[in-house]
Amino acid sequence: MKYFTAYFFLLPLISSYLFGQVDFAYPKLEESSHEEDYFGKKVKDPYRILEDASSHRTQVWLDEQEGFTTNYRKELPKFQAILGRIQSLGFVRNDVMHKEGKYYFEYMYTHLKQAPSLFYRLSHSAEPTEIVAPNSFRESKGEIPSISGYSLSMDNNFLAVSISKSGSDWQEIRVVKMPSGKILDDHIKWVKFSSIVWKGQGFYYSRYPEPEKGQELTAITVNQKLYYHKLGTPQEEDVFIFETPGVRSFAIQSMPGEKYIIKYGHTERGGKLYKSVSYLITKPGEVKGIFFPLLLLPRDDENIFEVVAVVDNKFYIRTNLNAPNFQILEHEAHAPNKGKIFIGEGDMKLDQVQLIHNEWVCMYLQASNYYGIIYDQKGDIAFKFIMPEGCQVSLQDASINDTETLIFARAFYFPTIVYKLDVLNREINALSSTIIKYDHTKYKTEEVRYKSKDGTEIPMYLTYKKGIDLKDKNRPTLLYGYGGFGITIEPFFDPGVLFLLGNGGIFAVPAIRGGGRFGEEWHKAGMGVKKQNSFDDFIAAAEYLIKNKYTRPDKLAINGGSNGGLLVGAVMTQRPELFQVALPDVGVMDMLRYHKFTTGPHYRREYGCSMFKEEFEVLYKYSPLHNIKRGVNYPATLVFTADHDDRVPPMHSYKFLATLQEKGSQENPYILYLEENSGHSGSSLYQKRYYQQAYMYAFMFHHMGIKPKMLF
Repeated sequence: MKYFTAYFFLLPLISSYLFGQVDFAYPKLEESSHEEDYFGKKVKDPYRILEDASSHRTQVWLDEQEGFTTNYRKELPKFQAILGRIQSLGFVRNDVMHKEGKYYFEYMYTHLKQAPSLFYRLSHSAEPTEIVAPNSFRESKGEIPSISGYSLSMDNNFLAVSISKSGSDWQEIRVVKMPSGKILDDHIKWVKFSSIVWKGQGFYYSRYPEPEKGQELTAITVNQKLYYHKLGTPQEEDVFIFETPGVRSFAIQSMPGEKYIIKYGHTERGGKLYKSVSYLITKPGEVKGIFFPLLLLPRDDENIFEVVAVVDNKFYIRTNLNAPNFQILEHEAHAPNKGKIFIGEGDMKLDQVQLIHNEWVCMYLQASNYYGIIYDQKGDIAFKFIMPEGCQVSLQDASINDTETLIFARAFYFPTIVYKLDVLNREINALSSTIIKYDHTKYKTEEVRYKSKDGTEIPMYLTYKKGIDLKDKNRPTLLYGYGGFGITIEPFFDPGVLFLLGNGGIFAVPAIRGGGRFGEEWHKAGMGVKKQNSFDDFIAAAEYLIKNKYTRPDKLAINGGSNGGLLVGAVMTQRPELFQVALPDVGVMDMLRYHKFTTGPHYRREYGCSMFKEEFEVLYKYSPLHNIKRGVNYPATLVFTADHDDRVPPMHSYKFLATLQEKGSQENPYILYLEENSGHSGSSLYQKRYYQQAYMYAFMFHHMGIKPKMLF
């Protein structure tokens, strides 16, 4: 699913305000008689037609919703001013460089109306050169190509690039010559969620069967297959390696030198299916071979495994197996499940590992702080360092032969700062930071703890401007959450959040269950039949903010994307009185039918499935679509979605909004913002992102009764 992106929009209204009373003339859609029987429970589905985005009725309804949204914008007097302010706070480049071979690659925006191009440098301090412009792959008017990934061949001569069209998860792989940038004829289609792993004069990649015409954005995505493509040959001649039937999936990873290719997935042994980490060995000159297991575990094992290095045929694996804070195991080749501890578990979470100059650079996370430790070849501590407080930290890709690496730090209130870690000389220094037009030292992030409904203690980031009165109860507050798939939301920079902070607001991000803040048990405590724990944790965060006078219900907004959109939809229907504004973003809203579309079947382990009685009862109890009650005063709601979202199809948002408009009270507006030529992660164009943010904050401040400042 997705982490937080600047993906915000706004609403429309055709009405007049009379002392808070509004008459919203929402577009009408004739209800159907669709009804399904779930274990004796009759469930109506009156807006089933909205599952078909190509139907005439759906298109008419969407056109009317667009007009309604456009008209509503006129009710937001500060929209243009907010747009200008957010643009002035923003930046148009991505400073995270990734080293592959002899090149440093980096995405950079050349124009606000275009997706970022890929640039390369020969050193981290050299001038960048554009190598791939996404518009080179545009095939039709209105289409927005973007670069979603890349991989350099071992000889540094070829770059395979994944291209997405208008935000779809479907990818096409193209190849360019380095360093000229010449586009070759190689053209691979129907790729999704795939790594590109080079071997010789070609690469491995995974793909899915081509969907039926017209079903590209809704058809179920199953039956993943691995292929090898040789440069200069058509895709039809690609070598089939193996496949996984049904919803089983795999991921591949290359190790330096092309000697080993790692596969994470499942393996059959003696008629039983195991979760496995394995490696591919091929004969010289061949691409097909045998995958030998390093680890074989029960199929339902939920532990995390990451091969971080291979040295002298020993595999080093970062894992939380028997170690909630993670450790590094050393595995001999051809000896499955016989790893020994190399770097043991500590009091802090081992978040990232790299082997550089034969030493181990480890980044540990404790509360909201990152700590670095370098271990020597024997696993003894050689050097320690501390990163700035309240940052999200990531290590740049590096190899065992390097003597230095880059570390990137970002916070909720400042963009990337680049540090150089000199492993040889045991030094770390800031190299550069993105130019900004404000003083980031005026802001801070702290971590607080509160108790959920069942007494579980939950950590929460609070970010705000230093010196404000945190107990005046009037702070505009945005509560953001995710809580699924073991994903932890760490600090990120977004100019819209900075706009909120500059206006005396608070940005709150709780590490609710379902995420991965405290390992797999934390994830399991908020998944499947225990999903309500995620919602209870989020509701408790709102109650904590109100009880401790950070804010009050009429100054509190909630936001989340994807699984976080489900979170917002669930809590706004369970506790509508707690929130003034709800901002669900590409959310999974129909929990009874989500598994029937695109990648939905792959999420059955996370959510459960309505095909099973016990799981149906849990899903039906919290499914946002099915828990909208007639006449309830729900928060002012801005429902965000995208027409090319083929991970959580927009029909979820359409059906949720249509039901909300039909049943909810008329005290607050319920609006759709549909982004065209965009996908699950939002638009790749900064101009559209700024526009969406301006919509969101204009809408939010308007319904909180706050006149925002533009200078701060």
